Amino acid sequence: MGSTSDDALYLNGDPGILQGGAISSRRGKGRTEKHLDVNPRAGQILIFEQNGLLHSGEDVVHGTKITIRSEFMYMDGTLVDQERPLTSLAVEDGETLNRQSGGKHLNRPPPPPAL
Repeated sequence: MGSTSDDALYLNGDPGILQGGAISSRRGKGRTEKHLDVNPRAGQILIFEQNGLLHSGEDVVHGTKITIRSEFMYMDGTLVDQERPLTSLAVEDGETLNRQSGGKHLNRPPPPPAL
C-alpha cells in the first residue's frame, strides 16, 4: 500500500487570531531555498504530491492551528476502495488509534488552551 498525496484541510486561520503555522516547501540544491509558504485560512484545502517535495509546518506564533490531514491511498496501482479493510487512522477521545494492526498507538495532541 502506498500514498500519492498529502492533504490538509484548515479548520481555522482567521487573521489576527492565528499567526504563523504556514506549510513551507523547499527547493534548490540541498533543498535549502524556501519555495512557497501556504498560510492557513479557514476552509482552505492544500493537496500536493509527495514525490520528493520537502515540506514542513512552520511554528505557530499566536493562536492554535487546527487541521485535518489525510492521504490518498492506493494498493497495486489503484486507489483503495471502501470495501477493503480499514487501514487509516481514526481519532477518538484525543487519541490516535491504528486500527489496521489492532494495536493502540497513542499520539496525544497537546491539551487545548484554557478558556
